[in-house]
Amino acid sequence: NLFTGSPIIFDNFAGPPQLANNNLGVFATSGAGKSFLVKLLSLRGTLLGIKTVFIDPEGEYEALTKRVGGTNAHIEVDSGTVINPFDLEEEENSGGIRTVDILQKAADIKSLVGMIVEGVARDRISAVELSLVEEAVMEEYRARGITRDPESLYEVNAYSGEERYIGRKKKSMPTLTTFVGRLAAKTEGERLATILKPFLRGGTLGIFDGETNVTLKDVPLVNFNIKGIQNEFLKVYAMYVITNWVWEKFVKKNVRQQK
Repeated sequence: NLFTGSPIIFDNFAGPPQLANNNLGVFATSGAGKSFLVKLLSLRGTLLGIKTVFIDPEGEYEALTKRVGGTNAHIEVDSGTVINPFDLEEEENSGGIRTVDILQKAADIKSLVGMIVEGVARDRISAVELSLVEEAVMEEYRARGITRDPESLYEVNAYSGEERYIGRKKKSMPTLTTFVGRLAAKTEGERLATILKPFLRGGTLGIFDGETNVTLKDVPLVNFNIKGIQNEFLKVYAMYVITNWVWEKFVKKNVRQQK
């Protein structure tokens, strides 16, 4: 406490009436100890079973994550680490009803494509193109039989090549490649498909095209290190995709897990 000099016992999961929610903002001048405080809270949280995800523009949380057996995901061109912006997870409302919010995912992809068009082409995405993006997203999930029903995210006793999976297996999600291919086949979708081409696998900006190969399971800390991205627009793009992906795979899942 600044005024008394006494230590503060802080529990951001205390809940009402002490705290309205568990969010925390840290503000201070340069060198005052913001990163130290966040690291301290994260390490203490680890001892209490609280899980943490970092989005790390400067690579300053890598050593900490490694020391406690966490996962460091290096997001940069040709790193081999992929997270898929089309990943979907079920969510549970306060009444315990489970759903899959495909419409929100379509809205997220529209925002993502709009950001790319403005950042790369220095232009605005048209109303017709926004409609085509939404249509293509919905068709991608429909083609895989994915609906608002959480069970539609899984295959039962599925075959994959010569392998057979007994029980439930998560379906393959759409990727930027399949989405852009569907978009290119639509009248008036060619411009967007051309703008998005560098963002496909093998392109200079193709860091998020493919199936996800990062897991958030069974580790106390996960650090997305984007220090290796030098292009400023690509860094903004990476932070946007990572934040939305963390929301799907980390925030929505296991809602009773403190994180």
